[in-house]
Parts: sequence; C-alpha cells; structure tokens
Amino acid sequence: MRPSRLLGALLALAACRAEKATTEGATDGGPGGTAGNAGGAGTGDPAGTGGSWHTSNKLDLLFVVDNSSSTFHFQLNFACNFSRFVEALEALPLGTPDLHLAIVTPDLGSGALRIPSCGRSGGDDGAMQSAPHPLMVDCSANGAAPLDTTGCTGPQEGKGWIRFKSATDNNLGGQDLARAVACIAPLGDHGCGFESVLGATVRALERASDPNDPVNAGFLRADALLAIVILTDEDDCSLPADSLLGDTSSGTDVGSTLGPLTSFRCTEYGVICDGFQRDPANPAALRRPGPMGGYRNCRPNDDGLGVPEPRHRLRSVREMVARIQALKPPSATIVEVIGGPAPPEGAFDVEVGTAGGAPVPVLALSCQGGAGPANPGVRLQAFLEAWHPTRRILPICQQSLADVLAGIARRLAGS
Repeated sequence: MRPSRLLGALLALAACRAEKATTEGATDGGPGGTAGNAGGAGTGDPAGTGGSWHTSNKLDLLFVVDNSSSTFHFQLNFACNFSRFVEALEALPLGTPDLHLAIVTPDLGSGALRIPSCGRSGGDDGAMQSAPHPLMVDCSANGAAPLDTTGCTGPQEGKGWIRFKSATDNNLGGQDLARAVACIAPLGDHGCGFESVLGATVRALERASDPNDPVNAGFLRADALLAIVILTDEDDCSLPADSLLGDTSSGTDVGSTLGPLTSFRCTEYGVICDGFQRDPANPAALRRPGPMGGYRNCRPNDDGLGVPEPRHRLRSVREMVARIQALKPPSATIVEVIGGPAPPEGAFDVEVGTAGGAPVPVLALSCQGGAGPANPGVRLQAFLEAWHPTRRILPICQQSLADVLAGIARRLAGS
C-alpha cells in the first residue's frame, strides 16, 4: 500500500486522545480515572512494538466477538453488516489500509472449576479464530442483503488471522474481505457464560507478540496502529486461572456464599458502587432489589473490596489495561466497544427474577431492541475510558449494526 497521510492523521488523532486520557485519567475519580491511570499512558515503546507507526498505512484490527449462549443473533447482525465496514474503509481517500484482521472469542474457561458452558479448561485461550462457518441467512431483519457464504474458507498461509493489503495481495484464497470475515464471524453460541472479554483481549495480543505462537504470531506489527473492537451483550467477567467463582459447594440459592450460578456473580464480585459492596457477613444483601434510581458511581472492584477470598475476585481492569499498553503505546491504540451502555453516572439497578422457581438477582437491562437485550458494561466502560475518557459504549441492541460499523471505520480514519 502507498504511504498514508490519512492514517498519519489518524495516528496523530490517536496520540491526542491518548494524551487526553493520560491527563484526565489522572484526575478523574470515576471508573475512567482508575483504569485510565493503570497503564502509565505514555508514548514510549517499552516492549519494542511502538515503532514508526506514524509514517505507515498499517492497521492491526482485533475483533473480540462474544460467543456465549445469548449472542448468535448479534454475530449474524455483525456478519450481515460487515460489508458496510469494508465499504467505509474502501471509501477513504487512500483506500483500505494494509490490514491484519483477527477475531477472538472471550472464552477463557471458568478458572479452576468447570461449570456448565465452560467445560474446556482455558476455553479458546485467546487463539485467533480461522475456522469457516458457512451459512445462508436472510439478513433483511438486520437491514442488509441476504448473506451466502457457502463454500467459504478461512485465511490461507497457515495463519489464524486475515492479511489484506489489496484485492490481489492477501491470504483470502480469492474471496473478498467482507465475505472472508462473514465466513468466520458466526462463531456459535456455546462459549463460556463467564465472558473473559478483557482477559481474552490481553491473551490474544500477548500470544501475538510471541514469534513462536503457532496461531497468533505475526499479527502485531511494530509500525501499525492497533484497533480493538469488542462485541458483547454482557459486562466483562475476566477470571484468573485459579478462580473459584464457579464454586457451587455451598449452594446456589440467594442466601448461599456465592449466590446463584449466573452472570450476576461477575457483577457482585467485579463491580462496586455507592451502596453496592459485598459484606462477607451478609452475602445476600446485594441480591435483592436495589434502591430507587439504582446504584451510582459504579466502577470495577479492582482492589477486591468486600471479597476476602482472592480466588473469588475478578481480574483487575487496571492490570489488563497495563498489560495491553506494555505491548502497544496508548498513542498507537484505538478501542471501541459495542455492548450494553453503562447508564449515566455509572448507575445500574438490580432486580429479582426467577429461575427454576427460585429467586435470582439480575441486572436491569441497559438496552433492548429488535436485536436483543444487553446488560450494562461497567467494567467495559472503564476499559474504554483508559484510552478515550469521553467515549461511550455503542449500543449493541440496534436492529442493524450497519451504521455502527461504518461509523467505527470512519473514526479509525479520523474523519
């Protein structure tokens, strides 16, 4: 590809945003302040991967696509409308950047214990997904033309990721870019219900930095901009490898130590708010309807407040931000999240539903629409703010993701 003044402008814009993140993150007491401080957002190159990106037209694009039981319709929405993302890239003055593109799942298993839907130790382990998932689907409900990827193939050259420099210089085996991505994106809905969205992002990128990794090696380039795009309908639930959050030995009713075996555990142990903090002496206190107007000032519980057993804690958002920023300077990274928007003032509400006739606490939905509902992404919002203090999660509940995807492509180009 030709040297790109356009991408140079993009990278200058990213640098400005990262500088703003550094300044605001250091003073903001909200969730962005905590996570934004984590990586020591500088412009150096501690891992040797910052390089001369300011003169290149290269984009390393990582999609983290949720594959848990409630997400297949979102995957189809993404696949049906990915052509709009490609069209927006093609419409840029210098055309599509020299692209490395990968898709990973948030399935890292459920720590030391296997639970339903998390039966594989380590899950997909941050491996970039290349297996084809051909299908024929009527995309009219998502505002797109029918999608037919029958006979499609994954990327060639023995790579787990897509390499696309031009229509004639790529590893797609004669396929166009939109079709190749749509071939991989329908990952299915059998992934772990404790979605390690951020943990899988870290794992995928750290594997990509290892030249001996059989799947991810070569994806990260020293002189490329890194873009991370997350697609999920629930908040992050990144667990350490020795996690016991899936333990059911003390029961799974509302009054048990860990409570019902649902994603609410991820909120209870991974988020704190004003008035929402675990009391080990009264574990059921947070599993009842919340106060009028919901809980306020919600943020990642990175310090494990109210969680005396370390193996019940979620991984620190602050720590995961720092690990990504050790691989790529904040000034060379852009992040987008398509998910459940964190409500204004970081608030969310707790409701009580039923499962199998027993009461279970659930989060009030952050959004709902023709494409389905989503829960508020408090931890994901903090992660996003570590790079972009004023950016918000884009709602995943839209009937069509066409405009969202096209908008992301335009923002990647700084337009």
